[in-house]
Amino acid sequence: MTARRVALICTGVAVVMVATPFVFLGSTRAVAITALISAVAGVAAVGIAVWAALRQPTADEASPSRTSLGEMSNRISGTVHGDAVQARDIDGDVRFDRPG
Repeated sequence: MTARRVALICTGVAVVMVATPFVFLGSTRAVAITALISAVAGVAAVGIAVWAALRQPTADEASPSRTSLGEMSNRISGTVHGDAVQARDIDGDVRFDRPG
């Protein structure tokens, strides 16, 4: 299941959870219940944001193996002003020495 589909499902569930008390309860009680639901959702969102920020990529995500890359093709189109580098693997610094 893609992240987009999960996000859409979670949004739909949240909307239903917030709207349901208004249908079955009076507005005073519904406001209190939906405030509690919203607070819990906010805390969960902060937790997910912290988890996403601290998540370390696995070795496969950080640098794919050379065999998984296969043949690569790089292309620059349009007008390029300045220096450009096209490379598959670079080990070390890339420097452009400009006079002046």
